[in-house]
Amino acid sequence: MIWVLMGAGAPGKARRRASACPRRASAPSRRAWERGSVSAITALALPAMILAAGLVTDAGMVIWVKACAQSAADLAALAAVQEIDLDKLALGERWLVEPIALERAVSVARDNLARGGEALDADNAVVRVLVFNMKEGETVFHPGDRRPLRDPTVCVTIEVKARLPFLSPIKVLGAVFAHADASVVERRR
Repeated sequence: MIWVLMGAGAPGKARRRASACPRRASAPSRRAWERGSVSAITALALPAMILAAGLVTDAGMVIWVKACAQSAADLAALAAVQEIDLDKLALGERWLVEPIALERAVSVARDNLARGGEALDADNAVVRVLVFNMKEGETVFHPGDRRPLRDPTVCVTIEVKARLPFLSPIKVLGAVFAHADASVVERRR
């Protein structure tokens, strides 16, 4: 039997009403056997959600490190290509001062990597710089993609490792590479 408060009687008085479908005392209610199912689903799904969040964080960190390394390589190549031998330029020959260009490229690359924050291992980054000078009409081939270089060119390659917060205990550290070229070209009039 179910007790129902009815509005037609005295306030606070309840009347008995027969239920259309009586319950059996021996059968457990549906809620009784479903109790705890949310806890089980949460316990099973929580490690997967934590793993997914960690992998997304680490992937974002790798993208950030790649952007920092690429920016450092671009700036280093542009800084090095500005080290033109002005005496030879006065004679009409485009020529880079190789030792100064090498030093300038490495210095600019390391300075920019140091500004990348703790996400990248700037102290152990490998910076490779190649300076190609060629005389008029001479062709040198690029060491990476074998394309012909006809102008004085600086090639900067940076290899840096990302510090991954989630996967660092597993020692899954991938190296990130960045490459940039800059050339001294003749101004077209």
